[in-house]
Amino acid sequence: MLRYSIYVCLLVAQLLPPCTNEVKADSRSEIDSLNQLAYSVFETKSDRAIEVANEAIQRAQACRYRKGEADGRVRLSNALLTQGKYIQSIEQYHMALTIRKELEDEKGIVECYTGLANVMVQYSRYMEPDTCQYWQNRARQVYVQAIELAQRNHYWDLGARAFNLLGIYYGVKGHFDSST
Repeated sequence: MLRYSIYVCLLVAQLLPPCTNEVKADSRSEIDSLNQLAYSVFETKSDRAIEVANEAIQRAQACRYRKGEADGRVRLSNALLTQGKYIQSIEQYHMALTIRKELEDEKGIVECYTGLANVMVQYSRYMEPDTCQYWQNRARQVYVQAIELAQRNHYWDLGARAFNLLGIYYGVKGHFDSST
């Protein structure tokens, strides 16, 4: 069933021409579907997720559908992380975060902060101790930003996710008293 859904989404994406000035509801829906498809396959088929996310980004840019572009960049970042392309993943999260801030999408900002911090922690595992410490400290700061913004806006689910990842971060570092 999932394979059929993927093929239908791809077929629709290939048949529809890129939009021009005004974002039409069906164009937004198409871009949202591409982003959802990229999300659904990023862990198992990261190459395909990258391809689909890039298509969503291109179409969103053509339509000036900023939310769709930000969503696509987050999906692209997830797939790049899966492939161990940490710097590229961080760059995509930064671009998505910039768009979320322009749109004043605080929920999206929390999601970007949390994802960005997660990539930083993953990246730090492959570094020399001094560089590793910098990235881990930066990740901790970004997690705290996510948690504070989530609490201010009552995004309890997103705040809980950031708290959980921050707790894991402290646990990995052996700071068990800080992880609770």
